[in-house]
Amino acid sequence: MRELLSWHRFDALLRGQLDAADRLRFPLTWLAWQVLSAAVFGASLGVYAVTSRDLPDPRYLLAGSVKVPLLLLFTSGITIPSLYVFGALAGLRFGARELAAQLMVAHTVLAAVLASLAPVLAFFALTTSSYSFMVLLDVLACATAGFFGVRVFLRALGEPDPRLAEAVPAVDEPLRVAESLPGAEAGALPVVDAGAAVKPLARRAVAPPAKPRSPRELLRSWLALYAFVGVQAGWILRPFIGRPELEFVIFRPKEGGFFGAVWYHFWRMLTGE
Repeated sequence: MRELLSWHRFDALLRGQLDAADRLRFPLTWLAWQVLSAAVFGASLGVYAVTSRDLPDPRYLLAGSVKVPLLLLFTSGITIPSLYVFGALAGLRFGARELAAQLMVAHTVLAAVLASLAPVLAFFALTTSSYSFMVLLDVLACATAGFFGVRVFLRALGEPDPRLAEAVPAVDEPLRVAESLPGAEAGALPVVDAGAAVKPLARRAVAPPAKPRSPRELLRSWLALYAFVGVQAGWILRPFIGRPELEFVIFRPKEGGFFGAVWYHFWRMLTGE
């Protein structure tokens, strides 16, 4: 268990000290930290249900600590197939397993940011009675964490492939081979324009393949789908905070929508209703 929840690996991941191979080598470690961090944030959402009611309801603490990890895992499972297809069409070098691992790493960073903001949400839950404020604060925390997760994912997609660099010969390799032939130093070889002789070969050797589309171009289309899936998954799994006037339920019935609810709570904050 200590090896699975290795703090050294987790800290190195957050500091950007791991290369691509290291990030792909420890998927269970990232999964464990992702679940733990998301559970901490989910529990912080339930603090409001404990402090805002005449009769505290700690069930929201447990429900949130289960729902937030499920939200991340559920969103990953739904969007990985589309990510693989979009990546293949864009010419990315990653396979399905590598893309899944990179998304797992990004979700681990996202969950770590959420966990770091958990004390902030718990503090405001203890000091405010405004449900609308808590909802908007939760949305802001998730948006902030999503920004950092996307940045890590984008950086991973843009990393050069070391295998490709090793496979392509250097431009001056034919010239070094010619200079190493017997008699080259003694002048036994005929004097020719070495540059003119090797440049056509070098151009053929290092001619790059058709340039794939940038990972950023992939994210413009796929991240929109990812965001909508995550938002809808969160809406399905609500409530996380718990309205003070409503009884505890695991899931609320299908009604309304996420963006309408955010606007509603934002309007209540502006008007003081």
